[in-house]
Amino acid sequence: MSANVIKDAKLYLGSRNLTADIMAVAVNYSSEILDKTTLGDETRNKVGGLKGVTCNAEMLFNSATSEGYMFDRINAAGEPVTIGANSGVAGAVAYLFKAAVASYGPGASVGELLKLSFDAEASDSDLVRGNILHVAAGAVASGSSTPQNLGAISSVQQLYATLHAIAASAGDTLDIIIESDTLVGFTSPVTRATFTQIAGGVTAGEWLTPVAGPITDTWWRISWTIAGASPSFDFIVTMGIQE
Repeated sequence: MSANVIKDAKLYLGSRNLTADIMAVAVNYSSEILDKTTLGDETRNKVGGLKGVTCNAEMLFNSATSEGYMFDRINAAGEPVTIGANSGVAGAVAYLFKAAVASYGPGASVGELLKLSFDAEASDSDLVRGNILHVAAGAVASGSSTPQNLGAISSVQQLYATLHAIAASAGDTLDIIIESDTLVGFTSPVTRATFTQIAGGVTAGEWLTPVAGPITDTWWRISWTIAGASPSFDFIVTMGIQE
């Protein structure tokens, strides 16, 4: 079995890439186990109950970048969260969910670096295990991502996706769609979902409304359209397929 050393995982919350300040991050996926043992049973009889998702992170206190943003997120539900596995490049495993930030805690002992811890819990979503579709830094022109074979969507599954638009130039626009096809060459792409336009220099995070199956196409990519006089956009899109 190969070992995995955590040294370049990614963490995105809403419109922010928190990776540069993160020192530790963990995702916890759990289920309540309920006891339904009745008279006459000779052993305990258990059944799975409600599921829960939490993300715990410890980061450097950085008032110039992430600290104020985290403070403002308290009690804000519906924030898209993406945790990328090592490297965080296109194709890498990612975990995504829609969250409410539950706690914010700066602190340190004397002589130590000031740190900030926070916890986020799932808000009206399950944990989705998916893949990073594309990461863009300083995108100035329209384009499409490298196709990935992520599989078909059955009649009981849905397509889930997140967008984190981290930087956006004022006066310019960014439109992103998710496409599928039966072939890697995308000779007949079909638009499966459309994110809200990024415009006016306003960054944003979006949890896409799930798209129901069945979809028999197995190849997936995003395409984006950039317009404006002097555009530049940083963004990441992730996608997962599950019930």
